[in-house]
Amino acid sequence: MTPALGHIPADETPHSVTKKCQHISPSDCSKAKNKTSFKLLFADHPNAHSIDPYADGELAIRAAVSAGFKAGTARPKAAQKHAEGRALDNRGATFPGELATTVDEDNDQKKRKITGASRWRMKSKVVALLRPKNEKGPAVCGCGYAGERVKKETYVDEMGDARIRKTSTRMSEITLHRRETGAAVSGVFRCDSPWLCPTCAPARALRRKERVLAVINNTEAVGGHCAFVTLTVKHDLSMSLALVKKLLSEASRKARQGRKWQEIQAQGGLLGVVQGIEVLHNRRSGWHYHAHMIIPGMRSKEEIRKAARRLVARYIREVRKLGGVAKKIGQDVTMVWDEEKIAGYTGKGSACWEVAGGLKEARDADSRTPWDLVTLATAGDDHAKSLFTEYAAIMPGTRSCVVSPALAAKLCIVVDDDADQASEQQFEEGDDVVGKVEASVWAKILNRGVAWRVLNAVERQWEWSEIERLTCVLSQPSEEVAEKKKHAPTAFEIARHAQALVFRFKGRMDRAISHVLDSEEREAVAKGLDFKAPSIRRVMELVMADRPEPANDDLNAFLEMIEDMSATQIAA
Repeated sequence: MTPALGHIPADETPHSVTKKCQHISPSDCSKAKNKTSFKLLFADHPNAHSIDPYADGELAIRAAVSAGFKAGTARPKAAQKHAEGRALDNRGATFPGELATTVDEDNDQKKRKITGASRWRMKSKVVALLRPKNEKGPAVCGCGYAGERVKKETYVDEMGDARIRKTSTRMSEITLHRRETGAAVSGVFRCDSPWLCPTCAPARALRRKERVLAVINNTEAVGGHCAFVTLTVKHDLSMSLALVKKLLSEASRKARQGRKWQEIQAQGGLLGVVQGIEVLHNRRSGWHYHAHMIIPGMRSKEEIRKAARRLVARYIREVRKLGGVAKKIGQDVTMVWDEEKIAGYTGKGSACWEVAGGLKEARDADSRTPWDLVTLATAGDDHAKSLFTEYAAIMPGTRSCVVSPALAAKLCIVVDDDADQASEQQFEEGDDVVGKVEASVWAKILNRGVAWRVLNAVERQWEWSEIERLTCVLSQPSEEVAEKKKHAPTAFEIARHAQALVFRFKGRMDRAISHVLDSEEREAVAKGLDFKAPSIRRVMELVMADRPEPANDDLNAFLEMIEDMSATQIAA
């Protein structure tokens, strides 16, 4: 493997570096930036691409990772900049990109895609952490099971009064769908939890975004403007989530009460406030419970900004009265400059997991979303498990992006109190119906925590006959599955087959490995056997041993395979 990016003399390795450079990150070296070029070496692709690694920050990172360096030290300054446009607050978090998969036609590299199968897999981990023994757990533990059809009928009682009788019938089957964004299921119960359910949180985030967007658009339609405010409190590892939440919530509420608040409203012509909540956990400083506010006003932008700053100053004083600390540098006031982005950012809540790949690079590397804690807890991290348990006890019921009746009346929009609305997952037009699964079979698959494997097969375009056989295998009790013989190819076999097929995927080893795993699982299902994948880390080690550079593979995709692309729970 090559020693380091930009440290190899041209006369010793003519195919790797054509000009000398003594900088690890030579973004400040004009000669290196203008004259240095690199060629990625790999064993099985003769037409390697010559690239300028400082023109594409991510390619430079991948090259540095392959050379044994941390990506952060080799990342060019251009790759560390915020997303296009202004930063959303002063803590380094930029608004993430679109959720759907996008493809760069020039280099054929996919961006991170969160699919239905990956959401369901995360939900199975949440349920495994929260479901108590012999007791009823939170609503997310019942999310995904066959729903109930409620029938209402009117009748007349003995006194001659009209009454309504409700009867419910459990659905006998659920329906699998294939859509552009991945696989989906209809005819199942939805808990609608925005804080604990990975499959319901995105829909709740979308509803919140629509409410916030309505406030911004209607304000601008009548000649007003909106301020965007971020509120935080100083926190450390000794502070519980309940304490941080109480400090911010009570201080924010009290800052918007009394005569002083009325004066602030009059100064900026403020119509009200819409407040969105987000929670992260930092390894060094503990729970980061913070709020993003949309404040519509009918005065000039400067007057609204001054009024918002007075509100922030009042909030800081209220935090101090409650025994906490809120520093001025930790707050932020700006005017809304992009309605769509601001609305999505304010309403995302725990749906930030949808874009964890993009957002995590922009925020503090020590910050973790609730779903990051779930992943760590599932891997055996007891501290992460206790943190997520604390989060699950505090956050349900927390409302976000509520539009008050008074504000709704001023802007002629519908009131929404952001309450959970558990219901049945309905079929959406445009979805392709793949097939139906009996409710009892689906319940057994959910109990085993492997429903995501069925959805994964749907997304990988399996035939319905293959999916039916897979549901039969997965619905067997865990004890029977443990006793039966499994189809378990070794890491060496997967790596060898992937190397033989890599040319079919334009040198993309990550796609070749995915294809081999899919074929092996299909073979297992055809034989009525459960499939046990080898360690993807071990497969990667074997593959990369013969590949000095990662070619045009997407290393992010390689890392995601450990979590998302394998067909079973894989040990690290």
